[in-house]
Amino acid sequence: MGHGAIVRRLVWMAGFSAAAFVVLPNGLAPFGILLAVATCLMPLVSGAHAVGDRRVLPHALGALGAVPVLVLLVCAVSMLRSGQGWDVLDNPARLLLLPWCAWLMWSSGVGRGGVWAGAMVGLALACALAVQEHLLGAERAGGHVNPLVFAHSVMVLLAAALFCRPAMKAPVWAMLWTASVVMAVVAVVLSGSRGVVPGLVVVVIASLIGEATGRLLWLRLGVAAGVALAVAIASAGVPWLAEQSRMDQVWPDVAAYRHGQVDTPIGARLELLAVAAREFGDAPFTGTGIERFGASIDASDHCGRGEQRHFCDLRHAHNDIAQWGATMGIPGIVAIIAVYWVPLAIALRGFRRSRYASTRRLYVGCAALVIACLLAGMSQSTFSHAITASSYAILVGTMLGLALRARDGEPYMDAASPGVQRMDA
Repeated sequence: MGHGAIVRRLVWMAGFSAAAFVVLPNGLAPFGILLAVATCLMPLVSGAHAVGDRRVLPHALGALGAVPVLVLLVCAVSMLRSGQGWDVLDNPARLLLLPWCAWLMWSSGVGRGGVWAGAMVGLALACALAVQEHLLGAERAGGHVNPLVFAHSVMVLLAAALFCRPAMKAPVWAMLWTASVVMAVVAVVLSGSRGVVPGLVVVVIASLIGEATGRLLWLRLGVAAGVALAVAIASAGVPWLAEQSRMDQVWPDVAAYRHGQVDTPIGARLELLAVAAREFGDAPFTGTGIERFGASIDASDHCGRGEQRHFCDLRHAHNDIAQWGATMGIPGIVAIIAVYWVPLAIALRGFRRSRYASTRRLYVGCAALVIACLLAGMSQSTFSHAITASSYAILVGTMLGLALRARDGEPYMDAASPGVQRMDA
């Protein structure tokens, strides 16, 4: 077996493990080991796309590489200014996985089957864990980690499962599509995490629309709108579903906040936005300092009197833009916008230029995933948690790397059968 086949097998296994085990505690550890080993062996691979041949690197990889550089620069300046330790760079540094995974997928030429298979296993595992925790009496399923992080991981896995699929017959795919969506919905509903619902809807609708055009596009849009409406009616009208998904608590929480109650999920988020706006207004160009939002909460009117309140235990703004703006000012807002905008722009540009339906599907999936994470980040700070930050960087980078390689017109190599080439399956 040649070096190229070994590297492709390792990359295939890395993609599989990243998706399959992300919902488990320390589930990304196997991915990290495989990623490091595959990267170390990559210089042994010969060919036009081998490492070191910088002339053929797509410009998109350079743009992706600039994102973590910008983010780490902004975070490091804020860290030094506020006297924080180097550990505050842990979560931002995970964005290095964005260009790393894109480059590895692009340079190895591995197929998308590993990521898709891993996502299907991950969804099944997440659904089983959620059902088990629910049967054992847990109020909210969290995969033994955190309900918000768990639900976010499920949303990311659904995007990989729906858009990274290899070629297969339509009836088979219809069954697998249904199974994927059902498993994801069950896991998210049992987690009681409302913040990922808009993103989950975006991913499902994007998968229904796909790369369709003309009448087919309008037909699929109608189906997607009908599905979204049915889910909304069910969430509001079915008592058990409304209670389990906590949709029945939204308006009571808003009403309570109007009377000064901040110890509810909605009330706390609204007050956190108010605290973030106040901190940003006081220091728009520097913010309070990275990872110092907790001090702003402690100094707020609700916590300054020594009261024991749930609100006072929160440490971040539960909103990416508010968090980065309050702690790092305008540079922080620019950095977090780049985190979302650069991959989205690459995906949209690639979609317009691609001639292959399956490659366009990858770009659509990447765009849907970025938008879904952006929407989720409006209520639960994606980059305040290690797992959600890592899963965003890994899956977005992986999907873009797969799509960029397919756009080059290069055949994918099936890791299971190194001697067989598959054109953009």
